Amino acid sequence: MRCIARCFSSLIAAGFCLSALACAPAGHMDSTKKVATATSARGLGPSATRSPQVQSSHAPANSSSRAAVTSEPFLSPAPPFLAPGKVPAFIDCAGSPQTKPREISLSCTDKNDRVVDINWSSWTASEAIGTGIREKKTEQTARTPVTVVLRKPLQSGEAIVFADVYIDGKMILL
Repeated sequence: MRCIARCFSSLIAAGFCLSALACAPAGHMDSTKKVATATSARGLGPSATRSPQVQSSHAPANSSSRAAVTSEPFLSPAPPFLAPGKVPAFIDCAGSPQTKPREISLSCTDKNDRVVDINWSSWTASEAIGTGIREKKTEQTARTPVTVVLRKPLQSGEAIVFADVYIDGKMILL
């Protein structure tokens, strides 16, 4: 029993060592090219999603006060490539990819919160918009008409799918 405990402890220690090595490569050198992150935009309005401006690069390479910032967007990834005429699908919790599902679960742990009878008014490469009835079960089932918006197409293991779900403008974390 002690042998198993020692082996297990050794494996955990080795895992910590490997993860520490992955954080700081041996030959790592700081770059003068700095990329703005999402945390630098915290608290800013919609303009925070715009590309930062490139600062003047007349400062010496070792100067930390005037680091160059890339002009690439940093809050939204580039959308995946879709063949002409193709649109993203949607994966409802752990199901298979579907286009224009009639029902979406809003709680993947149970069926107590879902949108049913969805009629999709548009389904494009960038977003899908529809209306349906939200069924929220507590002691009684509440049925409320809602607007469903799917956004942020990403590549999954099976297909390009919408990752974000909005109900009446509020993002739902699945």
